[in-house]
Amino acid sequence: MPSDFLYHPFFCEENIWHLCQHPRFVEVERYAIWIMAPEGYCPMWAQRGAQDADAPIFWDYHVVLFARSPGQEPCGWKCWDLDSTTEQPCALADYLRLSFPYAGRLPGRFEPRFRPVPADKFVREFSSGRSHMRDGHGQHCRRATDAARAKPQREHECDGNGDRRRDAGGRERPRDGPPRVRRSDDSEDAI
Repeated sequence: MPSDFLYHPFFCEENIWHLCQHPRFVEVERYAIWIMAPEGYCPMWAQRGAQDADAPIFWDYHVVLFARSPGQEPCGWKCWDLDSTTEQPCALADYLRLSFPYAGRLPGRFEPRFRPVPADKFVREFSSGRSHMRDGHGQHCRRATDAARAKPQREHECDGNGDRRRDAGGRERPRDGPPRVRRSDDSEDAI
């Protein structure tokens, strides 16, 4: 990984927020990709945080960057996953094969879902209070040494919209109550 990339383990959305703004990606078509499973945790292989090199890590969600240079064919997409053991960047087809080797063979609740967000929109609208990483006493559930440099500037402005952003299929999961579907006319229905 290039030394000028900001990175902190377990802070994938902040890492990608910074990466989306890196000068290397200014002229590149790019999307922040939220990866999650329909009912909770999504297993991913080739991840630094796994206990064993051949074992998956179960992310509640994960955020990566898909990018390609202007004018490239669809096969020109690359994935930047700073938590991955794959090369950086990794050809998209290789990344998917290595990160999800059992896709299509897992129980449906573990099958990965992908939600693309245009990088400029992600940078403009994303904020995180990290509330999803705190226990009932407000303590971080994962070590977060040196996390300050990996946080978006807007963290203090609100509790965060990461929970809303990370649900697949346009579903929003409010803090209380069932998941909701936002329709194109901005009305909502509970699932």
